[in-house]
Amino acid sequence: MALARAGEYWEAIDDFSQALDRSLDSPDALVFRAAAYRLLGVADLADDNIARALTLDPNNPEALTELGMMRKNMGTTTAPGKPGSPPLPPRRDRSPLMPRAPKSNA
Repeated sequence: MALARAGEYWEAIDDFSQALDRSLDSPDALVFRAAAYRLLGVADLADDNIARALTLDPNNPEALTELGMMRKNMGTTTAPGKPGSPPLPPRRDRSPLMPRAPKSNA
């Protein structure tokens, strides 16, 4: 992770790949590797890693955050790892057209 912070993304990818060689079921290593790929502009590999992480843990907050970063930075609007798939549904907790209600002081 220190390598990624220092901007040494390819070296960080190597480290995350070695971790995955030891434990294929590590959503965290997949998320960090996806982030490194995203920062290098390698969208297809970033998508593949996020798709694997979300398959292992569909509610992983780091994976969902990285998915949002990928969509923002790379213009991705489809589900990861599935070219041409329909966009993911909007969040249901609030409408994008309606602001949240102010909190009451009561």
